[in-house]
Amino acid sequence: MTDPHLHTLFSLTAADALGAATEFKTPEAIRARYGKTFGDYQPGSVFGFAPGEATDDSQMTVATLLGYGQGGELEGVLTALRDWLATGPPDVGGLTRAALGYGTLDGGARAWAGSGFQSAGNGGLMRIAAVWIAGFRGEVLARESATITALTHADPRCVYASVFLTAFLEALHVGQSYREAAETALRRMDGLDARRTLLDAGVFGLTTRTAHDAFQKQDREARAQVRARVRSGLDGRLTSQNGYVLDTLEAAIAHARADSWLACVEPAVLGGDDSDTVACVVGAIAGARGVEIPAHLLPPLRLGHTWPGWERGWACTEHFPAVLKGAHDRG
Repeated sequence: MTDPHLHTLFSLTAADALGAATEFKTPEAIRARYGKTFGDYQPGSVFGFAPGEATDDSQMTVATLLGYGQGGELEGVLTALRDWLATGPPDVGGLTRAALGYGTLDGGARAWAGSGFQSAGNGGLMRIAAVWIAGFRGEVLARESATITALTHADPRCVYASVFLTAFLEALHVGQSYREAAETALRRMDGLDARRTLLDAGVFGLTTRTAHDAFQKQDREARAQVRARVRSGLDGRLTSQNGYVLDTLEAAIAHARADSWLACVEPAVLGGDDSDTVACVVGAIAGARGVEIPAHLLPPLRLGHTWPGWERGWACTEHFPAVLKGAHDRG
C-alpha cells in the first residue's frame, strides 16, 4: 500500500497541476475552452506551465519538505523557501515575496505589518500540508503549522486556518468521519495559544512588537471566523475562490466531501480564479482521506520550476519518495 503521506503529496500536486490551466480564468471562459468536465491536464496556464506541471503551491510544499530534510526545522524551511524564491519562479504571491525577502524568521510578521495588518492570502494554507506529510503529529503538529505559516503569513486568520487544516488531515487519516474530523481539528485549533507559539519561535520579536499586538487583538475573532467558515464548508456552501484564506478553506472543505477524487477536485478546477490553490488544498484533504487518484494523472506529473534540490523535468513519481524520506529522517 502507498504510504499515506506520499499519497497525499501526489494528490495535492496532481490537483494543483489540473488547476494550473484554469487559474485566473472565469468559469464561463473555462467552459468555453475546455467544456463542462475537466479530467486531464490541459494547456492554457497564464504562467506558462505545461500540462502536468504543478504551480508554486506544490513547489513550496516540496521546498518545505526539502527544508526539513536539510535539518534545523524552522530555519531549514526558511532557507529552502528562500532558495526556491531566488531562482525566479513565475508565480509568487506579493506577501510571500516580501516576507521571504527579509531572510529572517520574523519576515512574515514584518510583511504583515507592511500590509497594514490587512493581508490574509492563502500563501500559507497552500503549502502547509507539508507539515503533516513530514510526520508531525498532535500538539507539535499544531505548533509547527502555526510557525511555518507565519514565516510568510502572520495574520491570525492564516495561522489558524493552517492549524485547522493539518489537524483535519490527521483526523481524516485515522478514520474519523468528515464532520467528526473537522470538529476534532477545530478543538485542536482552539487549544493552541498561537501568539505564544510564534513568540517562542522568534516569529515575533523586538522589531515586530506591533505585529504581536495586532495578532493578540485579532486572535479571538480570527478563530471565530475560521470556525464559521469550516462549518459553512461542511454544509456545502462556498463564497469564492479569490485567494483570501478563509474563502479558500471554506471552498476546499465544501469540494472535498465528494466520493471520488475527480468529484472532489473537478469543481475547484472549473471554478477558476485561484483554482490551482483551491484544488491543491482539496487534493491534500482527499489524499488524507485515502481517495484514489486517477492513475493516468501520475506518470506525467512534474513540478513546473527548477531550484536547488529539484529539477523541472523530474518525474514526481520517481523523486517524491526521496523527498519524503529526507523529511522524515530530519535531525
